[in-house]
Amino acid sequence: MMSNELTQKQIDFLNEGTKGTWTYDPTTDLVDVDGDFDSGRGWHSDLNNFFGIKFGKVSGNFVCCQINLTSLEGAPKEVAGNFDCAHFHLNKNTGNLNKIPYLTSLKGAPKKVGGSFNCSGHALTSLKGAPKKINGDFDCSDNCLTSLDGAPIEVAGNFDCQYNELTTLYGAPKNVGGTFDCTWNRLTSLAWAPQNVGGYFYRAHVNRFSLEEIKNFLNSRSSLVEIKKFLERSSKYRL
Repeated sequence: MMSNELTQKQIDFLNEGTKGTWTYDPTTDLVDVDGDFDSGRGWHSDLNNFFGIKFGKVSGNFVCCQINLTSLEGAPKEVAGNFDCAHFHLNKNTGNLNKIPYLTSLKGAPKKVGGSFNCSGHALTSLKGAPKKINGDFDCSDNCLTSLDGAPIEVAGNFDCQYNELTTLYGAPKNVGGTFDCTWNRLTSLAWAPQNVGGYFYRAHVNRFSLEEIKNFLNSRSSLVEIKKFLERSSKYRL
């Protein structure tokens, strides 16, 4: 599919990544994809911003797991399936953050995602720009988050924020349909945790909190059945 409004490099990139068909609207300067798009189908060492392409709607999944992606500017406005921009090559323990391309912001991320949203493995310090509602899972693990401000308000599936720098759960979703995992952080308070969690509530270092704080936390969240069962079996935190 050719277009006089796009460069040959952009056209090749779209043809390589699209499983289905794509269309370009010169009046909006947006590319819509009927099907899935995976930017990794063709390796481009100079890819960091979709080569200037601006996506509109994607009827399937959109995958942009690229080690050179430094911005989500141009990402789809709407994705009917899953949106995956996870970074699989970032190791924050190596001390080489400045030498590896990664995302530091979700600016430009889709406003609507019908499935799951994965932005794990980057160096995000904020979730501002994330969709407000996720119908699948939301994974922001292994980043540099000190706050969950900007996180979706509702997540129908699992919410994973482990391996960050969180000291509180400020900004956490109000409702999580599946598991809420905040292990491997530096939490000093259970305040601002989700009001409703449909699955397990995973947290590390429960002994950092007083029995009174845990009791108040659980009494205000009747949905957290599994953590109650755990504490009821604990000699130190029997309720």
